Amino acid sequence: MAGPADGAVSSGPIRWPFWGFGGGQLLAFDVGNPVAPKFDSEVNLSTNGWWSFGQPFSSGTLVYLSHSASEFLSPAGDWVQRSYLDVIDYADPVSPTVRPSVNIPGTLQGLSNAGELLYTVGFHYSTNQGFDWTEWLDASAYDGVEAHLVASLALPNVWPHPILAAGTNVFVGRPGYNYTNTNIVDHQLETWTLLDKGLFSKSGSVTLANPASAFLGLGSLLAAQETDNSIDLFDDSAPGALKLVGSGRPPGCLWFDLNQADGTVNRGLWIPLGAYGVGQVSPR
Repeated sequence: MAGPADGAVSSGPIRWPFWGFGGGQLLAFDVGNPVAPKFDSEVNLSTNGWWSFGQPFSSGTLVYLSHSASEFLSPAGDWVQRSYLDVIDYADPVSPTVRPSVNIPGTLQGLSNAGELLYTVGFHYSTNQGFDWTEWLDASAYDGVEAHLVASLALPNVWPHPILAAGTNVFVGRPGYNYTNTNIVDHQLETWTLLDKGLFSKSGSVTLANPASAFLGLGSLLAAQETDNSIDLFDDSAPGALKLVGSGRPPGCLWFDLNQADGTVNRGLWIPLGAYGVGQVSPR
């Protein structure tokens, strides 16, 4: 499984941007000489009044991220919030090219097919122009100019329901409860596959002890953090038949950011714990 930011690195001096979530500012540095990095360029998208910049993803020399913007509709007198895709081309890292923003269905969650397929999560308007408060996973084809909706999948109407896009597969956390039924059933980690005919198809699932709150993909390692802070490690070489390869949790009541962890199927997962060092979830 490719990670959510699986970018190709060309030969020669490495120049790649650094980004901060939420700020829309990207800084590129030449680190061909690791002991003397050289600043190449800055792209600041926040000067347009845009906000809520999402996590960046990369493919080749392109960096993809999304932002939100508000628009006033006249004569109805309503404000609407829209999501947009931003793509920056770092073929020339000293003078990167920013493509015109493209309207997309929600916040960018991942890429596949070399950036030609986008995964987003957001709300849908119903036929009476009202919200039903269900979030949707949408797959859209991106041709460099516009995004065209391919398929949609309704996500659970309770939280948490994390997702992780991995090529044409998407992992979805489904809690074993909802707002209309108090009977708790199994908490699931589901694998959904985007078929060539433009439909999401459920290809597998595994049962978790608690609802999933976050996912992390590292090569063929899939880490699922649960609401009690425990972590299950899976080998996702066969995405529709996940294999549990380890489980555990950091000591004490420490909170951590799963996105900062690293590891492999054979070595397990290493989790930064700030001033408390590093925790490990070992493989079986």
